[in-house]
Amino acid sequence: IQVRRPTTKEWVHFMEMDNMTRYGKPQTWISLDRQIVHIRRINAISGTAFTLDAPLSDSYDAAYLGENAVEIVRVAASEPVIPLSQVGVCHLRILCPPLETSYGNAPYSGIRIGGQDCWVDNVWCVETMNTVVVTGRRVTIRDTHVTHTHTNLGASKPADFSIEGSQILIDQCSSDGGNTYWVWTNSYDTGPNVVLNSSFTGRGSRIQPHQRWATGLLDDNCRTPDAGIDFANRGIAGSGHGLRMRWGVAWTCTVRTFIILKPPGAINRL
Repeated sequence: IQVRRPTTKEWVHFMEMDNMTRYGKPQTWISLDRQIVHIRRINAISGTAFTLDAPLSDSYDAAYLGENAVEIVRVAASEPVIPLSQVGVCHLRILCPPLETSYGNAPYSGIRIGGQDCWVDNVWCVETMNTVVVTGRRVTIRDTHVTHTHTNLGASKPADFSIEGSQILIDQCSSDGGNTYWVWTNSYDTGPNVVLNSSFTGRGSRIQPHQRWATGLLDDNCRTPDAGIDFANRGIAGSGHGLRMRWGVAWTCTVRTFIILKPPGAINRL
């Protein structure tokens, strides 16, 4: 099924995200025609109640979304069609020549995963930019490491591990990049997603949900001695990235700094 959550004017106002302006022009945090979609399987049905295969990392308050506004939609067994599944990348070294530049000018990246039930295990990525991008579901990235010789140039930062899907596990991974996002979530990412037992070093870098309302991120036993973990509000930064994380938890992490913001109607925890 798909659990489709609407974006309403009442909810955006409640989140205090309807008053952003930049150079005198309004900025849109989440457009009102955008739905936030969780994809799940029904494991059991009892009367009018059903049990899902994974939790929903969001709230569905009719006071702000409207009565009967959330849709439960059955989808085909292909759920919907994702072309790849049960594919892995293992025991590999990706080596690029060092290049002192901004990531937007870098000619190489690393691994991109758009399938479901896939994995990456025991991979070293050397001198790559925007290294591991996951847009699929139920993907495990384990024992994967990113190293850089040069710090990324410029104010805009790449992501060494980019979570852009759902039910993603990053376990026993590392990055030593400077001026990067070690791990980020992107727009409308629906958890649960987990970063576990991982270490990151480098000045000016962060574990940081990047923009527009990702939900359900757990950072557990992560170490970032040079910087920190942020669940914050970017406001008008970027294109109006605004509030970035809801139902996020940083648990038993060792960091230099934390920024843990409590959004209206939600909880982020340290």
